[in-house]
Order: sequence, then structure tokens, then C-alpha cells
Amino acid sequence: MRKGVVLLGMLSSALVVMGCSFSQQPVPQEEILSHSGEQLTQAFTGGTCATPNLAELQKPIPPCEPLDIKPFPEADIKNIEDVVRNCKYQKGHFFYAPFWGGGGGWSPLYLWKNFITGPVWHEFSSERGKSLCVFNRDEYQELTSPREKEGEVFIRKHDLQDNPYFSFIYPYIGDEDEIVIQQMTKCEEIELCRDLVPKVRGDNEHHFFFHTQASMTWEVWDPIVVVDNKKVYRLGTSRESESYPDITERSEWVVHDLVGDKMIVKRLTNWKLIEPYRSNTSLIDTEENYNAAVDGKHLIIGTFDLETCEIPL
Repeated sequence: MRKGVVLLGMLSSALVVMGCSFSQQPVPQEEILSHSGEQLTQAFTGGTCATPNLAELQKPIPPCEPLDIKPFPEADIKNIEDVVRNCKYQKGHFFYAPFWGGGGGWSPLYLWKNFITGPVWHEFSSERGKSLCVFNRDEYQELTSPREKEGEVFIRKHDLQDNPYFSFIYPYIGDEDEIVIQQMTKCEEIELCRDLVPKVRGDNEHHFFFHTQASMTWEVWDPIVVVDNKKVYRLGTSRESESYPDITERSEWVVHDLVGDKMIVKRLTNWKLIEPYRSNTSLIDTEENYNAAVDGKHLIIGTFDLETCEIPL
């Protein structure tokens, strides 16, 4: 009896894998098997079986055709601090955070002559989409998420596949909750911290921008923001504190928004320890403070300024 049921299950599974659909009619138990247990008489009626498209299955994945990019002219890249105007400052506080919070998705959208693709598939990927093309034996996948699709619309709208300098853009940063934002920035005031999650692309009726990286030497890649496909600004790098290496005296710039003919940029600056930690930094990294941080408590150890500036476009 059991042998016939197993065979029936195997047959059903095989039909499903082959793309077959069927309706199963109830069959009396005595008709499923003979007394010897060797004869299976199962009836399937009203089913359909899709014919596999073997030509499609056997079709090779085409190669990705790289853009004809070249090093970006060094003289055409401007440092943001050299062009900002009307800067304002807001005071904030930072807390002891012995561990880093997770960040959002930074997986690039890759630009090819023949495709716009998502990331490379690898065997540890949680999901696998359709592979659109192959480059250096790596399979680049189709865009699947809504935000990736939005990024594709942005790329096509502004003809980014025709640019000579950039081979990818960043589509977005994930929607971070307050806890993650605070752990990333270590700042206590969430209304200030939230402004430091950068917008990696955007546009209005007059201008558009996107984040990418440009190579000046083919060895060093600088994070930059490109405006209107013709203005390029270096975002800069963070600078660690000499007195306490776990804080940043100055962060890199982030693009906050486009407002008319102005781009709003922000960064943290003037990080300073407060007493008693300024005089004795060994008071910071204690077991008591670590355990308190694990429990979600914030030990305020310093102050910073949030710098907000405009760049005229």
C-alpha cells in the first residue's frame, strides 16, 4: 500500500516540475494497488502540460558590453567646501557607541551599452533573478525591486548610459529606522541625525544629481556627486579625531536635497569630547558603559555641529 502512495507522489511532483497542471479524481483505495502492491492505476483527468521552451532554456547568456569610459578630468572636479554658500550650524550631541549600526542597501546599478543591471549573482545570494549578461564570468542580474526599477527610470530619463565617465550609480539607501540612524551617526538628536542619511540621486524640474565614483588614476576612486551630467563635486572623506579615534572630527558631505537652483549639502563637523572624557578618555571604554550601551542607553560624551550649506547651480 505505502509503495503505491510513494509512486503516486513522485509522479505528481514530476508533473509539477515539468510545468503540468492537473485535476486529480478520487480513486478508491482498492484501485490504487493490487493485492501484490506492484500495480498502480491512478487516473488524472482534465490536465494540461506546458511544453518547455528548450530554445529559451538553452539560449546562452549574452556578454555585458562595457561603456567606453575614461578617467574623469581632475581639473573639472570641485571640492564641495570650495563652492558652498550660506552655511548654517546646529549644535548636537554624540554618545558612546562601541558597535556599528547596519547601513542600508548600496548595491549599485550597473550601466552597460546593452543593459542596465543589478548586482552580480553569487552562490550565497538569498534570491536569484534572471541573469541578463556576463562579464568576466560574473552573471549580472535583472532589476527586480521597485527601487531598482525607479533607478532604471532615472537612468533612462537622464541618458546616463551615454556618459563617458561612470559605469554605475547608487540606487538608494535603505529606509533606516531611528535606532539604525543613531548607531550610524552616534548623534543623540534624531531630527539632526535623519538629515545625514544621504539621498544618492534625485531631480526637480531644473536639475538632477546622482552619486557614483570617478577614477582619476584608474587606481583611486573618489566618491562624487554629479549634477546635470556636467558638474562634479568631490564629497570628501571623514577625518578621525586625534584625541579619540572612535569619533570623527569631520564627516564627508551628503546631499540632502535639491531646492530650485540650489543643492543643499550637510556634514558633521567640530566633534569635541566634553569633560570628564576630554581629560581622561579611559573613562569612556569601560565595562559599565559598554553594558549600558548594549541595553540601549546613551552616554553623552561630546558635541558636534551639523553644517548645512547651499551650492548654487
